[in-house]
Amino acid sequence: MKVVGLAGWSGAGKTTLLARVIPVLTRRGLSVSTVKHAHHAFDIDQPGKDSHAHREAGASEVLVASGRRWALMHELRDEEEPRLADLLARLSPVDLVIVEGFKREAHPKVEIHRAANGKPWLFPDVSHVGGLICDAEPPGWSGPRVGLDDAGDAADLLLAAAEPFADVVARLRASPPIALARQPPDPMAQLSSDQFAFGGQLLSVEDALARVGEGLRPVTETETVTLLEADGRVLAADLAAPVSLPPFFNSAVDGYAVRFADLTPGRETRLAVGQRVPAGAEAAAARAAEAVRIFTGAPMPEGCDTVFMQEDVRLDGGAVILPPGLSLGANCRPAGEDLPAGSLALSAGRLMSPETIALAAALGVTGLVVRRRVRVAVFSTGNEIVSPGAPLGPAQLYDSNRFMMQALLRRLGAAVTDLGILPDDRAAISAALRDAAARHDLILTSGGVSTGEEDHVKAAVEQVGSLTFWRLAIKPGRPVAMGVIPSGRDGEAAAFIGLPGNPVAVFVTFAHVVRPFLTVLAGATPERPLALPVRCAFPYKKKAGRREYVRVALRRGADGAIEAMKHPRDGAGVITSLTETDGLVELPEPVERVAPGDTVAFLSYALLR
Repeated sequence: MKVVGLAGWSGAGKTTLLARVIPVLTRRGLSVSTVKHAHHAFDIDQPGKDSHAHREAGASEVLVASGRRWALMHELRDEEEPRLADLLARLSPVDLVIVEGFKREAHPKVEIHRAANGKPWLFPDVSHVGGLICDAEPPGWSGPRVGLDDAGDAADLLLAAAEPFADVVARLRASPPIALARQPPDPMAQLSSDQFAFGGQLLSVEDALARVGEGLRPVTETETVTLLEADGRVLAADLAAPVSLPPFFNSAVDGYAVRFADLTPGRETRLAVGQRVPAGAEAAAARAAEAVRIFTGAPMPEGCDTVFMQEDVRLDGGAVILPPGLSLGANCRPAGEDLPAGSLALSAGRLMSPETIALAAALGVTGLVVRRRVRVAVFSTGNEIVSPGAPLGPAQLYDSNRFMMQALLRRLGAAVTDLGILPDDRAAISAALRDAAARHDLILTSGGVSTGEEDHVKAAVEQVGSLTFWRLAIKPGRPVAMGVIPSGRDGEAAAFIGLPGNPVAVFVTFAHVVRPFLTVLAGATPERPLALPVRCAFPYKKKAGRREYVRVALRRGADGAIEAMKHPRDGAGVITSLTETDGLVELPEPVERVAPGDTVAFLSYALLR
């Protein structure tokens, strides 16, 4: 039994690498266990779970077991955090124990370092570093080193650095943890109690978008993911084209490649057909006064510079008759026509999509450095709501907002934690908020954040942090609560957003507040969705000075034009007004009425979720 550590600052990619290395080791016939050091008050248990209730009631240990696994949770109520030696002693015998974290302890370790993370090297300040896994030249290092992308090399390095279990435990017990310079703070540290303060009467959509981004910096931690895992993630570093695209001069069509100089100006040209070049084959140099049968994507023979489409020519035995009028270079794709090697292919901050993934794949890229997912906790409160599947009381409703918010967040690439329905108890909500703030960038809820006697969330947020209200000049959408909750780490905090309670208002305010907020945190630039002009098919009156969003379904009018039909029920609690429509008609602040036939701005739901 041997022990080795994988150490590095947060965001270096320790967990991502281990997820690739462990299968390599197990395929070699080795049994592997891991020890993970959790930071920032991370808790494996959650409110609402039976095990959480047992612990809160005072149980010293809770053992949870199922047919798949078991876990023992030991409470450290009056005890210090255990040393690594104590934790290792609790493990069952295996071939290799990999320790993630615990960089201050004196066990053998390999450092993982990612240049884009912008953080210092651990060595030589950290003891017993026997190897490096990195993507940069380490200053003053003469030991073994491998790159970040090869899991096999990383596995070999970890095995080479591992030491016998008994020797490691003995050294750990004899060595106090070393002191390290504090890790650079998390990007949420810049949130302050007045981050969202706003004393104005009404806040426009544009002002809200601008204020969301003020003072916020994106998360700094990064990881390398495969192309398929990159969909919906934000690129953390510029991607330069490692090769030209296309990489060689090739034909854009099926046809006949020729030398333009061999063509007779103003009339047909007859050329013998020489070699045949399919896609994927190498081409020999073309002979003078000879056409080459070529196919789409095939390399152009040396000397050829123009391609005739096969449907534009006639064959005459072993020759081809070429019509006049084709220009030099027609139907060819020069090397680098799309992107020359070394040029910027994708900029940092780009939200990855199927199209950008296709571009990266075309360039031969296998992995991309992306920012970590924004961590969001979602909860509901209220004795009047229950989760779907639970018995429904005579005065209760099923909780729909929590599920809609989670679905919207996941579409934006967030890592979502469902805290469930918290009881209407200020102390319980305060405790849950403190715990969530230690592990998340944002805490999101809906309803229960007004000034009523039963609105315990407002009191709980003000007890543990700060809270202000944004009076958005939109309908539907009541005031949005914006707050800051200290995380328990020096100067760091999580944001709190409380949306209105009605489902339609939740959807609209999410699009105008939460979506741009998450976009900034994720490292991308928020942009207002582009509204499309459609013909109005309904009369409508509104107050000047606020923007209204009317739920509409699209249909094609008798003249073929696209027109918008208003949903017959416009209450903010009517969920079917969302499911039976295609989007929102946006009516600006100065507008007081629209009539059938007017042109209005349509926002598709596809752009808002």
